[in-house]
Amino acid sequence: NNISKDWVEYLQFDRKQTQEFLANPDQRVDLVVPRGGERLIKFVKENSSAQVIVRGRGNNFVYIHENADTDIALEVILNGKTGKISACNAVDKVLIDANLPNKEAFLKQLEQTLSENNVEIIA
Repeated sequence: NNISKDWVEYLQFDRKQTQEFLANPDQRVDLVVPRGGERLIKFVKENSSAQVIVRGRGNNFVYIHENADTDIALEVILNGKTGKISACNAVDKVLIDANLPNKEAFLKQLEQTLSENNVEIIA
């Protein structure tokens, strides 16, 4: 969208650095989107002078477009569901375009891969 990337800065702080920064910011902060556990998010909400965007739990979708590379899609789903299931961005739901070529084969492969990794499928 031709928007300057200088408008957004990703601050990769640990909990202590985040607390120090929020308590005494050394630069202007307009918006904070915390990524982490519930304790960190609670702290950010309570201590940030900037606006804070917090997402709810249980609404992380992976959408498989009809032109998707299904090998990559399978890797993304598996990583997002089994990498760290307690993470705020763990995959909860998979939506598959009805026009995905070989949809049935992909569904079988997805079911097999998730089952092999002890993921319960509710459909």
